[in-house]
Amino acid sequence: MTTVNSTAELLQVLKTRREYCRAMTQLAGQQQTLIDQNQMPELLQLIAQKQRVIDGLTELGASFGGLANYWKQIRDTFTPELRIECEAILAESEVLLAAALEREAHGTRQLTQRRDQTQQQLRQIGQTIEARTALGAGRQTAPSSFLDVSR
Repeated sequence: MTTVNSTAELLQVLKTRREYCRAMTQLAGQQQTLIDQNQMPELLQLIAQKQRVIDGLTELGASFGGLANYWKQIRDTFTPELRIECEAILAESEVLLAAALEREAHGTRQLTQRRDQTQQQLRQIGQTIEARTALGAGRQTAPSSFLDVSR
């Protein structure tokens, strides 16, 4: 049987992980709003916030020498009630994380589409400039005497 300290510590780590997953879901929603409103400076700030949450999740994942492996090794030593509580926390965390990842994928698709549209517009502008330059180089202006209507 696991010690009370390691059980309590694992439970706290799982709860903290769930809060990080909840934060990721909330940040992903805010990110989508910023993308929709085309607020890129604010989006960059939000991405920095998300990175801090991801760093926290990564650090938690390394807890106990690898949280997922540790949970697999130790879960059968927990009381049924505690195991059910931990599994419920893990399940909720996974649902939150899946929602965050789906929002993230949607935002990525939107930004990729905008980038592609911008590239297409830049190509069209470039082609227009090239065409105007070519037309301008091929055309010679008439001498000013030809424009004198008094003649």
